[in-house]
Amino acid sequence: MLLSALLNHSRTRSTLVGRHIGIVAMEMTRNRYFMLGVILILLGIQFRMVDSFVLNPPATRMLSKVSKQTYAASEDSFSSFLMQVHPKPTKRVHPPRWLGLAMIAVGSVVSLHAVAIPKS
Repeated sequence: MLLSALLNHSRTRSTLVGRHIGIVAMEMTRNRYFMLGVILILLGIQFRMVDSFVLNPPATRMLSKVSKQTYAASEDSFSSFLMQVHPKPTKRVHPPRWLGLAMIAVGSVVSLHAVAIPKS
């Protein structure tokens, strides 16, 4: 029923919000497509210019919990000594080189698609 309501273009946004679980159908206009393309292009340029990212300690701990790998120091005596010298463990992430080019290419296609959409 929710899918049929979302696909039915004759219903208004207030009808969707009032009858269903608070999901509002967002209409993808050409402005939103163009903005999405520009954001992807800018993120792609950033990924091309940056060699690596250093995660902060909470993000490193969260990544070690999710991936079940030990990025933080263990509980032996040498590790506890190192934790006194450098107490905040961090993780360095090296994104692949092709990721920036892929984001730029997809962003360009989405932006050009936005220009091709008729104004409404």
